Amino acid sequence: SWKVPRVEIGYWIRKSREGQGLITESTNALTRFAFEVLKVQRLEIRCDSGNRRSEAVPTRLGYVREAVMKNETLATDGESVRDTVLFARTSAEGLPPLVVRW
Repeated sequence: SWKVPRVEIGYWIRKSREGQGLITESTNALTRFAFEVLKVQRLEIRCDSGNRRSEAVPTRLGYVREAVMKNETLATDGESVRDTVLFARTSAEGLPPLVVRW
């Protein structure tokens, strides 16, 4: 529903590509595209509460950590539960600075 235009950005990267800024750069581009072209009002990023690298991306881009959702989803083993951190950014906060690594 686009009654309140809201989208979620998700990402995953292989181990051999971690730490190169690829996720930060692409998430920055998606954030800017969502606000400028799609005219969304709210963007969300969710990640495992134990994944510090994943949490660093929205923090770097000015997203606000809004909540930790306890026992929100299953872990990769398919049996245990994990907590999920919710980050959000709204159109009222403006665009993040442009991040380009090359």
